[in-house]
Amino acid sequence: MPCEWPFELQVNNLPNSFPFGEIAVNKIIKEIIPENDMTIFTVIGKVAAHEIVAAIRDFYENDVTSNILWDLNKSDLSESISADVERIADLSVQYAGKRPTGKTAIVGSDDFTFGISRMYEITKEIAKLPFKTQAFRDIEAAYAWLLSD
Repeated sequence: MPCEWPFELQVNNLPNSFPFGEIAVNKIIKEIIPENDMTIFTVIGKVAAHEIVAAIRDFYENDVTSNILWDLNKSDLSESISADVERIADLSVQYAGKRPTGKTAIVGSDDFTFGISRMYEITKEIAKLPFKTQAFRDIEAAYAWLLSD
């Protein structure tokens, strides 16, 4: 069941902005797929690090699943800096005991988003967390990796 922070919302193929003005859509949509023990976060538009942190905190404090897919294909992370990546990775370290196994896939098809995703992947590897993290450019490959043994 998809939900937006903090409101319910179902969105498919929503653009980053509307053609009739400067109205931007900035959302993090969460969908839990119980049969795959998976949570999918879809990030749309320009979203600040504190909003991602809030989504992660909510995940660890409420509905923890073994597998997470972050779909950043429609996001704008242009204001992200390495300190934000480290802050988000530190949060995963803080909650590591609540998720002793599993995988996190981060999908960003453009070079900048993929690069930020790789930074996060490497930061988490250094922290030696019990779950695997991998950056992808293709959402189908990420999904297949999450479901593989």
